[in-house]
Amino acid sequence: MSNPYSPDPSESRYRHGDDPVPPLVGHNPYTDPPTWNTQPPARPVAPYTAAPQRVPGVGWTLVITFFFGIFGLIPAVMHSNRAARLGASRAPYWWTFAVVVVISYVVGYIWIYGNLRLQY
Repeated sequence: MSNPYSPDPSESRYRHGDDPVPPLVGHNPYTDPPTWNTQPPARPVAPYTAAPQRVPGVGWTLVITFFFGIFGLIPAVMHSNRAARLGASRAPYWWTFAVVVVISYVVGYIWIYGNLRLQY
């Protein structure tokens, strides 16, 4: 039994003694070594290591809380969560928030009621 994929010499196109596969002329990309990249292989690269992350400061919590009051909770929550992910304490952000809220309310109380007291 013959191979069904091999060319049959009795077919009309091979009748005149033509070779079914023409000979390759020049460079054969399947059997010849590549000529387009003759550089030596690159050295192995060191494994990637991420840069150490810094714990966020309390400055934004202080400024936002002082000027916008209760909205200082937003940076306090964001920075304390990030500090916890990095393995640091959450306490500095909450202490900053609490101290600034107390100071701003005390200063506001004195400013408002001190002025009222001076007027009457």
